[in-house]
Amino acid sequence: MKAYNIYLLFIFRLCNGEAAIDCSGRCACCIDGELGCKRSPSIHVDTICFKGCIDTIYGFRCKNPCRGNCLICSQDTGAECFACKPGFYGTSSFCAESCPIRCIDGTCDNDGRCTCIPNFKGNMCDTCVQGRYGDNCENTCSIGCISETCKRNGSCSCHHNFSGQTCDACASDYEGSACDSCMPGLYGDRCQNNCESPNCRCIHSQICVSCVSGFYGNACNLPCSQGCHDNKCSDDGICACKHNFAGNKCDVCASNYEGIACNSCKPGLYGDRCQYICASPNCRCIHSQTCVSCVSGFYGNACNTTCSQGCIDNKCSDDGNCICKHNFAGTKCDVCAANYEGYSCNICVQGKYGHLCQDTCYYSNCRCLQQYGCDSCKAGFYEISTFCETACGKGCVSPTCEDDGSCFCLPNFMEPNCDECKEGYFNISSNCNQPCSDGCMNVCQNDGSCNCKQNFNGTRCDNCDDGFYGQDCSKSCILFDNNCLKCKRNDEYCIKCKNGFFSSNGKCIACGINCLGGSCDPSSGRCDLGCRRGFWSDKCDARCNLNCSTCDQVWSVCLYCTTDVVYGPFCNTSCNSSCVQSRCHQKTGTCTHGCIYNRHGTYCEKECSDNCEQNDGESPCNGSGVCTNGCVSGYIGTSCNIERRINTASSTNIATAALVGVFATLFMCTAAVFYLWNRRRSKPIEQSSEIQLDQIETEKAYEQLQRQASEPTYRNVDDNYTVLSL
Repeated sequence: MKAYNIYLLFIFRLCNGEAAIDCSGRCACCIDGELGCKRSPSIHVDTICFKGCIDTIYGFRCKNPCRGNCLICSQDTGAECFACKPGFYGTSSFCAESCPIRCIDGTCDNDGRCTCIPNFKGNMCDTCVQGRYGDNCENTCSIGCISETCKRNGSCSCHHNFSGQTCDACASDYEGSACDSCMPGLYGDRCQNNCESPNCRCIHSQICVSCVSGFYGNACNLPCSQGCHDNKCSDDGICACKHNFAGNKCDVCASNYEGIACNSCKPGLYGDRCQYICASPNCRCIHSQTCVSCVSGFYGNACNTTCSQGCIDNKCSDDGNCICKHNFAGTKCDVCAANYEGYSCNICVQGKYGHLCQDTCYYSNCRCLQQYGCDSCKAGFYEISTFCETACGKGCVSPTCEDDGSCFCLPNFMEPNCDECKEGYFNISSNCNQPCSDGCMNVCQNDGSCNCKQNFNGTRCDNCDDGFYGQDCSKSCILFDNNCLKCKRNDEYCIKCKNGFFSSNGKCIACGINCLGGSCDPSSGRCDLGCRRGFWSDKCDARCNLNCSTCDQVWSVCLYCTTDVVYGPFCNTSCNSSCVQSRCHQKTGTCTHGCIYNRHGTYCEKECSDNCEQNDGESPCNGSGVCTNGCVSGYIGTSCNIERRINTASSTNIATAALVGVFATLFMCTAAVFYLWNRRRSKPIEQSSEIQLDQIETEKAYEQLQRQASEPTYRNVDDNYTVLSL
C-alpha cells in the first residue's frame, strides 16, 4: 500500500507538469529530511516525521500526496485542505477551481478574487475596463461611442456625428478623422446648411474657407489640372506637375509629350520618358525600328510615305488607303477621278465643263466654260478659230503648242512646227531618233527607205550584199574565212557558209565526216541527210551499239542488227539458247528457225512433256507443245497431259464387246454398199464427171469405214465405259 501511494504521487505530479517528488526514500518527504524524522518504538514504526511533511504530502511517515491541487492538507489524514497550489482556489473542493486567466501571475485568493492584468476589471477579472472591448479587451472603443463605453463586441450608442454598430464611421454630412468636420458644401453645428458650392468648405453660404481636393478658386468651382500630382493644387490652381505636364498649373504637355492626357510621346520619340528617338520623325514607335502607327499624313513601315493629296483631311491608313475627295479616285486616291486631270486633278478633261466636270463641250478638242464655247485648245491641238481641230507637231517638247502650231522642238525635228524629221533622220513616231543608213545615196523617207549605194541592199539600204561587210560594205567576207558566203555587216562573223560547212560562233566549220553526202544544216551543223552506217547523233559523231549495223540518228535505237543471234532496241540481248542456232527475230526475240530438240514455246523456253512418245532423231513435240509421235502408255491429249483411265472389266466382257464392235462395223459397211448400189440404179448416168464423182465419194466412204473397222471399240456392258485403244 505504501508503495502504491508513492506511485500515485509520482504519476500525479508528472501529469500536472510538476517535478515528480520521490518519497520512496527514508525521511525523503519529511521537513528537514533526516533531521525531521526519528524512530517511534511506541507505535512500532521505523520512522515518523515529527516536524511534519513537505507541501502536498501528508501522513506520519510523509508518504501520501494531498488530494487534488491542495498544497497543504491535514498531516495525519489528509482529509482537510488548508491551502491551494498557485493558480487554484477553493480549499473545500481540494482546490478544484483554476484562478481566472487574467489574474496577475495567475494567482488568486481562496474565493477566486485577484488583482487583474491591464484592460480587465471585476472580482474575477472577467470584465473589460471602460473604453476597451474584445475577448482579451485588446480593442479600444470608438471615439464615436458615448462616454467611449462599448459592449464586449464593440457595439455602443453613437454621438450624433458618428454611425455604425461600433460608431466607427462618420455620420452622413460629416467627415474627418474625428468626424468633426462638415462634408464639402455643408456647414452649421449639425452640418444642416448648404454652402454656395458643393466643393467648398464654408462658415456660411457665401464664404469658402477652403476647397476640397481637386478644386480651387473663390467658389471652389475650378478643377485642378489633370497634370497636378495627386490632383491637388493651391487656391490659385498652382501645383506640382507630373513628369509629362508643364506650366504653373500643369495644364500643358511637357516637352516630347502630346495627347489629351499628355501620355503619348510626340512622333519620332519613344521610351518611358519619351527620351529616345524613333527611326523616322513621322513614326510612333515602341523601339527604334518598329513603327506602331504613323502621324497623320504619312504611311508605310517606316512612315516615310506621304498620303495622297486626294485623301480627305490628308489622312490615310497604314497601307495608304483613304477616303477620296470628289476629284480623286483609286484605293489610295492617287489618280484623278473620271473627267478630271492635272497635277491636282482640278481641271476638267477636254470636252468637259461644269462644277463637277459632268457637262460635255460641243467641240471635243476644246476646253469650254459653256457648251458651244471654245476658250482654249486641249493639250496637243491648236487653232481656236477652227475649234482646235489641228494636232500639234509630234516633235514639240511640251504637249502644247502656240495657236499657229509653233513650239520648241525635240532634237532631230524641223522647226517651227516640229512635224517633220531633219534631213538624215526618219521615223517621226519614234521622235526621229533613227539616222538614215550609210548605204543611202541621198536622204531617206520617213520609213527609212532610200536608193542604195554599191554593195548595199535592203529597203533602208542597211545591209551589205552577200559576201561583203564593213561600215561601207567594201570588205569581202572571204578575207577572214574562205568558206563564208555571207557575214555580219560590222563584224567578221560569218552567218552563211558554203555547202559542206556550217556557221558556229561566226566561223565556218566542216560538216561531220559521217554525214551522208557530206551535207549538214548550214546553221546548226546537223547532218540533214542522215548518218553513215554505224553512227548517230545530230552531227553523226556517236557510234551505234556494237551489234548495230544501222541505228536511229536521234534516239540511237538499232534499225538493223549485225547478226540474228541478238535482239532488242540496241541489239544487246542474246536470243534464247533453245532457239535453233540461237537465232531469233530482231524486235520480238521470237525464235525464227524453230526450237532445238525437246523444246517448244514462243521463245523455246518450255520443255516437251515427259509423256510424249520419243522418236529417234525427232523432237517429241512441235513448236506449240503438241506431241507429234503420240503419248506414252497411260496418257492422252495433244500434249499428253491427261492420264488415261484404266478399265478393270473382265476379259470375257472385253472379248464380248470386241465381237459386238466387229459385227456392227460389218453391218455398217454392208448397208453403205447397198445404199450406193440402189442410188446408181435409180439415177441415169448423164455425164461422165458425175460418175467419177460418185466413184470418188464411194471410195472415200469405204475408206472411212475401213479405218473405223481397224480401230476396235470396246464397251463394258457392266460399267458402261468406252475404252479407247491407242
